[in-house]
Amino acid sequence: MVIVSQCWKLVAAKHWLYCVSDWQHHIEALVLLSIGNIFNL
Repeated sequence: MVIVSQCWKLVAAKHWLYCVSDWQHHIEALVLLSIGNIFNL
């Protein structure tokens, strides 16, 4: 049970890190798009 629990925690941590990095990419893209819109105006 302990090994299974540790494996699950490892998987959850990796998934969480992936989600966080994915959100950072989305935020960067939104910032670049908004900056582009400002300069186009």
